[in-house]
Amino acid sequence: MKTTNLVRFFLCTLTLAWSMSGIAAEFRQPIVAGDIELFYGVMPAPVLLAHPSDHAERTMHGGARLSRNSYHLVVSIFDTKKRERVADAQVQASVSEPGLAPQTKPLQSMTMAGVITYGNYFTMSGAGPFRIMLDIKRPHGGAPVQTGFEHRHR
Repeated sequence: MKTTNLVRFFLCTLTLAWSMSGIAAEFRQPIVAGDIELFYGVMPAPVLLAHPSDHAERTMHGGARLSRNSYHLVVSIFDTKKRERVADAQVQASVSEPGLAPQTKPLQSMTMAGVITYGNYFTMSGAGPFRIMLDIKRPHGGAPVQTGFEHRHR
């Protein structure tokens, strides 16, 4: 049982590190906007299928889609004043690519490696650029924040 949890933690960490390494050259992180600081990762959905069948990441957001154009956007949010992770935000993401209408979806709260993050699946064909806009509302304090960034697959 302990070995299974260790393997799961290792896979989560490896997946997040892999996704972050490809974007480090694209945009310096963290992104600071208003009183929040955020980190993001974009990983191919099929990578999540390497998890065991009972792993939460295989079923979150309706389940990973087996498509070469399906990607999992993950965002971690922190309060810059309190220096704490934000676990009660409502996050809406819009992903657009040149010539196509944007896809807008809520980023659902999820637990990854024991901490709260937000995520959902988006279709992103080609290498990009993809414009990702985030609307973040905090029901228990903090002004609403809108921020965005550009992502390219590596």
